[in-house]
Amino acid sequence: VEFFQTHAPWRYPPKDFTEEERAERLSAMKKAILGTYHLGAKHVVVHPLMPYGDWSCENAESVREINVDFFKKLCEYAKGYGVTVCLENMPFLNFPISSVEQCIDFVKTVGEDNLKICLDTGHDLIWGNQPADSVRKIGGLLACIHAHDNDGKSDSHTLPFKGVCDWKKFVKALKEVDYQGVFSLETHVSDCPTKVLQGRREYNLIKNIKEILE
Repeated sequence: VEFFQTHAPWRYPPKDFTEEERAERLSAMKKAILGTYHLGAKHVVVHPLMPYGDWSCENAESVREINVDFFKKLCEYAKGYGVTVCLENMPFLNFPISSVEQCIDFVKTVGEDNLKICLDTGHDLIWGNQPADSVRKIGGLLACIHAHDNDGKSDSHTLPFKGVCDWKKFVKALKEVDYQGVFSLETHVSDCPTKVLQGRREYNLIKNIKEILE
């Protein structure tokens, strides 16, 4: 078993309101980077700071400034361990570092070589996008993915093919941009009445994914 990515800790509802809380979070993120290094992984996925909560349009500039400073410090620390920090797009329509376009702009603003993007397909669907289109927009900044489905309204982490994502187009786009990462599923088969049924559904999930990756 090899570890491709880890996920840094996040608290929801957000708890990034004071400098002390943000300093505590930076300390926790550094521990996550150290853990990533010791696991042999090269990528750590990070959510943006939410210093005013997930509804922050009126404080957009301040949110960006706080996050630019935070991610510069995080990336500088990660460089010492050969770890790439991957900013994850979010499903919050009123948060200024959330959509794929906002994340691309933010990463370019920070300007660190080891800051890339993790595309969460379910979060992208909440914005009314098709992840295939977003993959092409992200291009070479795409370092890892969180793959799951939903109805375009709720971040339900539904199994692939059970929502509105066009998975064949998504995989086609990944090949077009020469994505070299892991096809990481952020979903699961719900508990079934019997182990046999559970195993069958898990097998079918893997079978379906393998088919679209061919």
